[in-house]
Amino acid sequence: AVVYEENHRCFDPCLWIDPLGHLWWTWSEYPDDGLWGAICDDPDANEIKFCEPFFIGHNIMMNKPTVLSTGEWLFPIAIWVSRMATLWPGFCGKGTPGAYAYSTIDGGKTFKQLGAADVADRSFDEHYFLEMNDGRIRCFVRTNYGIGAADSFDGGKSFGKDFDTGL
Repeated sequence: AVVYEENHRCFDPCLWIDPLGHLWWTWSEYPDDGLWGAICDDPDANEIKFCEPFFIGHNIMMNKPTVLSTGEWLFPIAIWVSRMATLWPGFCGKGTPGAYAYSTIDGGKTFKQLGAADVADRSFDEHYFLEMNDGRIRCFVRTNYGIGAADSFDGGKSFGKDFDTGL
């Protein structure tokens, strides 16, 4: 069971229907630095029932997962840069900041943290993955100048040099 305490905050909820037809509800928690989820197996039922909440990864997910042509799902989870600690003290821990890809190949039973795009001058990452026609994965990231990006040629394990998309 989830215990809620004073100075505990749940935020940035996201709803997503996965390729199997399950309804996902994800949210971030402060000060736990965690992304949590719960799944409803039958979102068309008269009474919606979610499973017990489970931990997905560290920090924040603002956008929906991407389903790759391989069937793998990539969750865009960011560890914010330390300057965000001025807004929320203590909320930038547990890892190196970056726009991470978390992978699941078993429908969300297990997750593996892959690589992160380190896009210059990013603000709140709020990133999203897009599989390009040639198989590379482009990570789009919110920056102070617009939208930056970086490409991965190994399924999200690593990302190359960032660039300005002009968007």
